[in-house]
Amino acid sequence: MIGQRLFRALLRVLPFDFRADYGRDLERTFEDQRREAPDAVGRARVWAETLASIFSIGPREHLVQLRQDVTYALRGMRRGPGFVVVALLTLALGTGVNTAIFSIVHAVLLKPLPYADPDRLMTVMNRWDGSEHAALSDPEYLDYSEQSRSLEIAGMARGRATLSGGNGEPQQASVISLTANAFSVLGRQPALGRGFGPEDERRGSATVIISDGVWKERFGGDPQIIGRTVNVQGRPQTIIGVTPADLVLPLNLVGSEPADLLLPLRFDRAASR
Repeated sequence: MIGQRLFRALLRVLPFDFRADYGRDLERTFEDQRREAPDAVGRARVWAETLASIFSIGPREHLVQLRQDVTYALRGMRRGPGFVVVALLTLALGTGVNTAIFSIVHAVLLKPLPYADPDRLMTVMNRWDGSEHAALSDPEYLDYSEQSRSLEIAGMARGRATLSGGNGEPQQASVISLTANAFSVLGRQPALGRGFGPEDERRGSATVIISDGVWKERFGGDPQIIGRTVNVQGRPQTIIGVTPADLVLPLNLVGSEPADLLLPLRFDRAASR
């Protein structure tokens, strides 16, 4: 009985259609050869020949089955090209959507956040009619920041600006403005120079932190970059730091482009809520 069950398990190497047509005949032939074997050596020889036959027939029959399936599919495509186009477009759209969703889920939920204490961070946003991820107004941020006793709150906002200076032509650069405490909240620091301080948040200051990419592309990775200037929207800004090459800010976790420039975020208490 054990030999019979083992033989039936081996038959699963063969395609289903082949087993359905010839499986019983193969099993009977195997049992007859085992009974006729004169001794253990003969039975071992029967097993060896059976294994060799099954593993030589299996791949060949699978290839034949695959060739038949492909031929049938191609004939079906020729008969209904419109259906094929719709099916391919649906498949492409579904694959793209799934890839985008997985990328977001991987970045936000699966991949550890690149911060010192990611499990202690959270995002605070407004929720308005028609917008579930609205930014806080200036007075709202200041209220949260000044009244909170258990949380350290940092603010960030994205934008764009014209960048010139160093090598290359002026370019449109991605900008993230952030509060002076943002680096300490995230547990990251610039690779060169320093982060923003309270003095950088005052009106009239002109400081900027450039990305690792801008540092290498426009300034050739000059280690003496700190203290030099670049023009942001036509205004000279003193470079006080260079971000790490692997820095990912929270605003970048949902697909926005990496920041070329970091500017100090300044608030207006008189701004509308």
